[in-house]
Amino acid sequence: MKKIIFTILITYISLQALTIEARKSKTDLSKITPISREWMTAKVSELILYPETNSTAKAKKAGVRVLYNEKNIAFLIEWHDKTKSVQKELNGTNYADGFTIQFASNLEIGKLPYIKMGSKDREVLVHKQRFYKSKNKKTFIAEGSKSIKNIEINSTSSMEHLGKNWRGTLIRPIKDNYINLSSDAIAVSFVIWHSENDNEGLKLLSSWVGVSKDAKEDNALLATLNAKAEGDIKRGKELAKKYCASCHNYKTTPNLTNIGGYASTVYLIESIVKPNAVVADGKNISSMPSFNYLPTKDILDIVTFFQTLKETSKD
Repeated sequence: MKKIIFTILITYISLQALTIEARKSKTDLSKITPISREWMTAKVSELILYPETNSTAKAKKAGVRVLYNEKNIAFLIEWHDKTKSVQKELNGTNYADGFTIQFASNLEIGKLPYIKMGSKDREVLVHKQRFYKSKNKKTFIAEGSKSIKNIEINSTSSMEHLGKNWRGTLIRPIKDNYINLSSDAIAVSFVIWHSENDNEGLKLLSSWVGVSKDAKEDNALLATLNAKAEGDIKRGKELAKKYCASCHNYKTTPNLTNIGGYASTVYLIESIVKPNAVVADGKNISSMPSFNYLPTKDILDIVTFFQTLKETSKD
């Protein structure tokens, strides 16, 4: 299966530039806030975050900056939201705006976790912040949504609402007992919530994105994250109808409405040729059959079509 995936990648896939450039800083990052001037020294990278399931919602732009030094790494994410939803009580019926920053624990090429809470044997570490007096933070590790384990890490996160925008920051150690982020390139994903009328609200998420700390241009992780299939969209759509429509209606469960926005090319290929490798929601076995018998061109065409399944309008 690995041979199939990487033969496809090397032979048929082009690269698109979507890498966040981290800036080395001499500042004590443990004291940085969402409005610190030090952020002006970091380059802004624009990401698009996509609705998890709601096909009528717009995708949203977000600006991300990253600073690091020998001890810590700091993230700033900023997005447009003219309303300020505050969590009044810590319970299951009252919610707020917020953000999440997720890290892949294992950076082995071709084995990145499922974008939503990881997957079996592919763990993620998640920092989650909701706006409750700027103190409602939660850190956990997971191998699927049903395997969440809360942990304590020496990190800080906060949020500030500035007019029509939210700014959220996370500062955490480069290395701790749970993850090592000292590599020249790491994989990160982002989630933002927009909550109204005490509802859980709209969840928008990015794909796995590469963060470069002076990584070389030929860095294998960044190349994998930026890979894009270049097949026949029209033919891929017909093949998807033939092989996938019996289970995937694109706008119902299993929902693929925005799969092209938050799923990497490698993940899409792997899901087709070996669906049990990465299973959503912590299940052990996927009900989807393997299509590893399909010709390479068919797989690339299907993946190219899936890449188009995403909301194109943006806030």
